[in-house]
Amino acid sequence: MTNLLKGNISVLWRPTPVGDATFAQWWLEVSHNFVRFEETGPVPSLVGSAHGIVLDLGAGSGNQLPRLKASRLEHVYGIECNEALIPALNNKIKETGLEGKYTPVVCTVQD
Repeated sequence: MTNLLKGNISVLWRPTPVGDATFAQWWLEVSHNFVRFEETGPVPSLVGSAHGIVLDLGAGSGNQLPRLKASRLEHVYGIECNEALIPALNNKIKETGLEGKYTPVVCTVQD
């Protein structure tokens, strides 16, 4: 509250580590529903058409990684602001064989 009283409104969009961990836990429980929903639209073909050097904004836990075609990729930089999701993202990188081609980058849009 002190930050808000001092005019530092950025605290409203910069979650705390506890909030990040809570969101990550929730996301890991429900994200399979988002993947299933995305199958009904253009996401799979859009992600599958990625090639060269790719910027994966909001990499999360790596739900899109199975849709990437490693042979078409030079390198992927996965931008994720929630550090609590990085272990799951690293696991998905290994599962999909993208080690050496995918680099997670923990930062926010403000960074």
